[in-house]
Amino acid sequence: MNHGDERRKSYRANCNLNVGVSGDGKEVRAESLDISETGFKLRSHRRFVPDTRYELSFTLSPEVANIDCVATVAWINKIDDPDIFLTGFTFSEMSQENLLKIRQFIEEKGNSQDDI
Repeated sequence: MNHGDERRKSYRANCNLNVGVSGDGKEVRAESLDISETGFKLRSHRRFVPDTRYELSFTLSPEVANIDCVATVAWINKIDDPDIFLTGFTFSEMSQENLLKIRQFIEEKGNSQDDI
């Protein structure tokens, strides 16, 4: 799969959010690099299992707290640091309310970048 084509399906906004990732009886903290209406790119010390569903929990801003959803690992990339993994997650289960919050967050990020 070409990850570039996947990214073009929906606009991605750069962001730096703390994301809790739960699965396999463990919770790991990860850092988001970007977000779209369809998923996240996360950086973490854990190698997640491809095609596996995890519960994600994150806060977009102080005004928009506690977004919970289920996401599936779409891809994993290794970087130069042997202890760091980049992982693409595709949202699998999310409330319409949370999807709207993400959409608004992305639009606001896009508008603020246009102002620069």
